[in-house]
This record gives sequence, structure tokens and C-alpha cells, in this order.
Amino acid sequence: MNVYIVSLKYSPGLEKEFTLLGDRFAGHGHEVVYLISRQYRTQCQVRRNLALTDSADIKQVILDTLRWPLKQSQALRDAFTVNKPDIVLVYNPHPLNRAIFKLAAELAPGGRRILYLHEPGKESLSGYSIKGRLIYKYLSYNLARLLQLCTDTILPSEYAQELFQGRFGDSYAGELHQCPLLVPDQPGTQSVRRWFTMAGRFNLTKRLSRFVELINYCTDNGLGHEFALATASDVSVELNWLTSASAAKLHLVNPPRIDDDAISSVMAASRAVFCLHENVTQSGVVPVAFMNSTPVIVRNDPGLAQQVSHGYNGYVLPYDFTSADMVAAMQFITENQAGLCLNARKTYESIYSPDKWPDYYCWLNAENVCDSNA
Repeated sequence: MNVYIVSLKYSPGLEKEFTLLGDRFAGHGHEVVYLISRQYRTQCQVRRNLALTDSADIKQVILDTLRWPLKQSQALRDAFTVNKPDIVLVYNPHPLNRAIFKLAAELAPGGRRILYLHEPGKESLSGYSIKGRLIYKYLSYNLARLLQLCTDTILPSEYAQELFQGRFGDSYAGELHQCPLLVPDQPGTQSVRRWFTMAGRFNLTKRLSRFVELINYCTDNGLGHEFALATASDVSVELNWLTSASAAKLHLVNPPRIDDDAISSVMAASRAVFCLHENVTQSGVVPVAFMNSTPVIVRNDPGLAQQVSHGYNGYVLPYDFTSADMVAAMQFITENQAGLCLNARKTYESIYSPDKWPDYYCWLNAENVCDSNA
């Protein structure tokens, strides 16, 4: 059986997730091809792939979409003709996903067209700029059209499924499946836990500004906490808000591109990881932290509070938290470090480990992907 895994926009944190799914298919004897942005090539070079875009930002997404009819659409038709698309699994948003599903439906009408939908919607757009709202509305329009061609949609959490049902429950005709993110078990080298950390790619909703405020607050109040920030995002504006004394308290890992090993190394040396999003359905940072036996501190937002159990594997802040609230969380983590770390790892093993594949994907049993031995 031919399986195509699709990620046409470069999102480096997703590569470990969609290649894990592809490797599980391959482990059961299926032929797997990755339809990707060329930006993934260094990460996917050991796997069979077809680079259909160069998409890494909005500008390039637009260019790739405009160029699609000129060359790459024929390249995809050729690939689907030689190896019919029995399963096509789209892993992240791109305007060309619908063209891929449409061609798959034409050449393999009995095949499965699966969408892994990380974010089915937002309860509020109040934190978005005008540009952000326009982009969100455009993506929502594309999503509604894409769902018309889906045979299956995968949602990462119960909260995501609730949002999906509220938006698309009356119009969606395919099957729904709840499958949490699966993250490879590749923890960083364990060392002395020193830092309270933020990691990953940053935008307005991830509230890096609150983390910077916290570092200044701790320095101003003579608290001895140390911090780390690991990201490939441009954080120069936020770092300029640090006082010189606060900057000395921050361990910064900020290369133009950052790999999963670097993220895990920082997390393995962290007392806890802050995840301060709001208005999201889940975060990929949480399972990576838990994989590294590292507790997570989140705000009391439905999308994150469902992943973190207060006092068990992390700490749940009030929704409208203050820097003093964050310090209280850090103190709790410090006083209960060993037990929280143990429970964080238990949570990873019970929810996010690749060993959970048979539990989450047995609905694909007809395609013989449910055997836990592969």
C-alpha cells in the first residue's frame, strides 16, 4: 500500500511527528513517500521524498501556490499515477493541500484522505492583529473546503474535538479520530536541572514577553532563579527589554535553525518549561518536555490545562497570572522536583509515546498498521 505524508510548509518542530507516523507505516510494510517543502530536505534526506514547495513563510506560500499549475502539479500527478495514493495524510496547513486531496480522490477514489488537524479553530481572535485575523480567516476558508474532500480527520485532544464539532459538526461527512501527538523517545542527556525555560517558535500568542517580565522581576527582587530560552525565532525585540543584570541570568540558545536534540538538551537541564499560550487546543512543547521528564507550567487555558495536571506533572497558573504567580509556581516545582519529574515521564509514556500507536490508530486496522510489534 502506498502512503503519502504531506507537509508543504516548513515547520521544523513537526518533522519528528510526521516522520514518526510515516516510519510506523513503513514498519508495517507500506511504501511511504513524503510530500514536503524543500526546506525539510536536510531532515528527511534518509527518507523517500518529493519536494513540491519551498514554503517556509507566508510570502513563499503565496509564490508556491501561484506556481503550482506550471510544474509541480504535473510532478505530483506523475507520482500518483505510478504509485496510486492509497493513503494521503496531510499534517499541517497549506493552500495546496486541497489540490493534493483532489488529485488523490481522482486517481484513487477508494483511498483514504486523512487530515491531522492541530488547531480546528479559535474561541477568540482578540489577541490577533488585523493581518493575523485576515490570515486566520483565509486559513479557515481553506480548511472548510479541504474537509469536503477528507475521509478522516485526526484531532489531537478532547478539547480540539469539542471545537471541531462546534464549527463543522453539521457539515463534515468524514470520520473523526482523537489521536494525541506522538513524539519520538529521544531525551536529552540528563544533567543538573538549573533553568526555568521557554522553548520553540514564538509569536504573539506564546507570550514570550511575560517570560522576559518574569526574569526582570526575579532579578529586581533578588531571587536566585536561572532561566533558559531555546528558539530559532527572532527574539531580539523581547531580549532588549531585559536589564543587564537580568540578561546575565538567561542562558540563550538562538541559532537560525534549531534541531530537536538542542531543544531536548535544554529541557533535560530545566527544572520546568513554561508554556504560556492562550486560545490553543494543545502544544507540541508539552509532550517534548514530558519526554525529557520535565514538568510544565501553563496558564489555566482549556487547551493546555487538559495536558498538565496541577501538582502532578506540572503547575497550572491562574488565567490572568502575575509574575508573583509564576514565582510561586517555580517555588512549588523546586520543592517537589523529583516527584514532578517522575510523573512528567509517566505522562509521556502513557499518552505521547510511539508505543501508543496501536491504541490511537487501530481504526486503520484494514490497512494493517495496528500491530504493536513494528
